[in-house]
Amino acid sequence: MADVTYDTLDRLLGGRSKRETPCPFCSHQRKAAHRKSLCFGLMRRSDTEIVFHCMNCQKGGKVSADWQEGGTRKPVHVPRSQPRRAESVEPQSTAHHAAMLWRRAKPTAGTIAEAYWSFRNLTPPIPPTIRFLDQPQPMLVIAVGMPELAGDSWDPPTLVSGVQRIFLKPDGLGKAGPPKSLGSIKGLPCVVHCNPESVALVIGEGVEKTHAAAAAMNVDGWSACGVSFLPALAEVIPDVFEVVTILRDPGVTKEVDELARRLAERGIEPQIVQH
Repeated sequence: MADVTYDTLDRLLGGRSKRETPCPFCSHQRKAAHRKSLCFGLMRRSDTEIVFHCMNCQKGGKVSADWQEGGTRKPVHVPRSQPRRAESVEPQSTAHHAAMLWRRAKPTAGTIAEAYWSFRNLTPPIPPTIRFLDQPQPMLVIAVGMPELAGDSWDPPTLVSGVQRIFLKPDGLGKAGPPKSLGSIKGLPCVVHCNPESVALVIGEGVEKTHAAAAAMNVDGWSACGVSFLPALAEVIPDVFEVVTILRDPGVTKEVDELARRLAERGIEPQIVQH
């Protein structure tokens, strides 16, 4: 594919504000095992502009649709090498920093992350979507994005656009402060438990409670990494899930009810559980 038009990207988004798909530029050139990798990220910045980037071939830019007389669209492709508008710098910068933080983090085996997992009475192993970083202070780095199914487990997402950080005490026996998010979080999950044969899903606000509930039920578990992000997950849940259990923390009503309403509109059965 030599170029990409606004209408092409609009169809790939399918009415969503953001999505990750196989790359239309390079996927056909990759090995068969990697052709379905979700390396191509799209985000709708306005009604007439979509930005895109591939983590594999590094092709990216923005495409706009200018309305002309008669209602026809004129696709305009602007390469990334051209100057960007000032307002686009900050969101792209935070997403870039989130991806850099994820790459710097290492697997949790043999780190104090295991002590924290045990301290919270959570079932091992720690999901691969969670890594550990000891500088500038000990923390769990949690990848946010659509993951890839690999055998009987989920691989971390190819395109990490955001992370949540859980800061740990030096010995791992507890948190050292409230969690903080970086990059693009809304509308994307952190997969904290996997059962590829399950058609049920547990969604919760926090990583630890969601993992505990999903492990106990032996179903897939998604964390929204924040109460306000719960409703947006309804748009990205695959159709394979027939039942979604929503964990309601004390005092959280509006966001849980909105998520349940959106799921019901899609024909997915929501079950709200006080947690």
